[in-house]
Amino acid sequence: MKWLIFVIISFICVSVKAQILHSTVCDSITKLPLLGASVYNKSGNIGTITNAEGQFSIRLKSKETFSISHIGYITRHLEAKNISDTVWLSENNLLNEVVVIPDSTLKVLLRKAYQNIEKNYAQTPTYLTGFYREVFENLTAKKFNYFSESFLKVYNPAYTLRGAEHRGQLKLLKSRTIKHPTFQKEVVRYIGGPFLPLYSNKVLRRAPGINPKNFKDYLYELEKITTYQGREVYIINYQDPDSTTITKVYIDKQSLAYIKFEIERQRKRDIAGFKQSATKEQLLFENKDNTWFLKHNRLEMLGTMGADNAKILLEFVTNKYEEDSVEQFVYNDQFLMTDVIADQTNDFSDSFFDGYDMGLEQTNGLKNQISLAFDANLLDSLKRGKQTNVEEKTEEGYQIAQKLKIATLLIRLTSGIGLTFAPVASNNAPFSLALTEILPEKLSFTSTTKANNFPLLVNFTAGFKVTRRWHLSYQNQSSARSSTRIKVREVGIAYRWVVNNAKKPIFIEPQVYYSQSEQGVSFGSFKNPVKRFDVDGIKFNANNIHTRLLTKTQGIKVGVSVSTFSRRLSKLFVQVDYLYPLQTKAPYVQLQEASFWGYLWGSNRRINIPINDARVAMPSTQISQLPALKSPWWVGLTWRRAI
Repeated sequence: MKWLIFVIISFICVSVKAQILHSTVCDSITKLPLLGASVYNKSGNIGTITNAEGQFSIRLKSKETFSISHIGYITRHLEAKNISDTVWLSENNLLNEVVVIPDSTLKVLLRKAYQNIEKNYAQTPTYLTGFYREVFENLTAKKFNYFSESFLKVYNPAYTLRGAEHRGQLKLLKSRTIKHPTFQKEVVRYIGGPFLPLYSNKVLRRAPGINPKNFKDYLYELEKITTYQGREVYIINYQDPDSTTITKVYIDKQSLAYIKFEIERQRKRDIAGFKQSATKEQLLFENKDNTWFLKHNRLEMLGTMGADNAKILLEFVTNKYEEDSVEQFVYNDQFLMTDVIADQTNDFSDSFFDGYDMGLEQTNGLKNQISLAFDANLLDSLKRGKQTNVEEKTEEGYQIAQKLKIATLLIRLTSGIGLTFAPVASNNAPFSLALTEILPEKLSFTSTTKANNFPLLVNFTAGFKVTRRWHLSYQNQSSARSSTRIKVREVGIAYRWVVNNAKKPIFIEPQVYYSQSEQGVSFGSFKNPVKRFDVDGIKFNANNIHTRLLTKTQGIKVGVSVSTFSRRLSKLFVQVDYLYPLQTKAPYVQLQEASFWGYLWGSNRRINIPINDARVAMPSTQISQLPALKSPWWVGLTWRRAI
């Protein structure tokens, strides 16, 4: 009896268990596959999109109802158990009509659509959990050099004007990568691709062509009125001012919501050896409870790699949309703009995506490439073929690899410029100085300092990110042209801590520096009367020599930098530091070559002569009037950017 109950329960569980369905969506007349058809279950909690070959896969229960829709076609509703290998969609010719509307009237419609953004789209942050794929394909050789598949969770900011300024966040849930055996691995380090659903969202970012402020720069034309999921849709075309970009925007007639963008752009640029020439982009929005969200984003970049035609394809499809309990990700879980998805796990077992819905079916060509690359019988022959196929382009491949290695290094570098208030006090005091036996003739100098308790320094910084939290940093601070001379050089390490604010993250960086500062009086420069002269073994060749009277302080500086304002790879930091002096040297006279190229390369020769040297003459009373550190607190402002 127990055995019978177990069999019955097992049968019931199996009967309701979800299964993965595969099919292809095609036009019923042309028999061609349809890219971007939306597939979703009745509840709207699970959905996917068709690939370039019209294929899709979705996890559904056998009795569950799902729908397939495409703009301009009649929506079909099917039961999972009745799915066939091909689903045919018929065009809706009843409303596929051309209507002539003046440009001025179209702009009124577009202005209302823009004003309705905050009505039609989420006004609070949302989660988009979806499937992402990036592909690098050699079109000439007809092979996929590299691709990756990932599941991402996207923190999507609110569709408000303030939300449009928020960069959003990504969390990498799971990822895998494949590189073809005959392809050099260095050439697959594409950066920033997973941020496609954030930075390419034309509605969230208020694309120029839909912003009423820019209407005067565009010419709009209504192509026709069609349907989508039983709703009437306007199709409007416009070009950018330089005619290099053509955009087709689909607007729901009832709600005036943007539901699709199709963009073609002629754009030339070099991405580490990939010479891009054109771009095609598609965005599709879906409706849930009268709120539209990004369903599908596809970016295709065409160009050349060496002598071969090539294509980079980035694609994201939302599988799950959430509005409740949305919080920003902790910093350690975030996928950053400088992270490279090509470095993620390389695993193509069938169980890799268990628990996830594969949101974007692989094309047949991609499936064949996977089988080919992982076929043990062919792997050795492919590697042998690599020697003949790649050796023909050894020099070119080497140059590309070198470029990408440099690019990989550069994304870890940061640079910055800012202002620092130095706690150096100077007085209204005259100074005179005489040097003998330096040159055949006696040198005399005078200067006058002005009272200033917190002079302003120009700050240049350079950094290297060891990890996403630990940073090495170098700072060079100097006073603007004045008689009071201040020069600070610092090298240290900082640790990044991120507070997840409701609107924007707050970056807090405790830091420790070794600091070396020089402060004193500048006497300007004197003309070198001889071609070269020697001071204590140091040979001076420059035409002009700077003369200064300085004191030096060495110490450890601890402090904190805080940033609440950021723009992608740039951040504005407020910095407060406390200096612990370790050593202060007695005043000395400094002679330094004045050469632009020397400053640039750090090759200007200099020498420090102690104030008690017999060759130096100055009134002893002036020493007490030299500018000096009066407080341990330093305050600065720095605009820092990743290179």
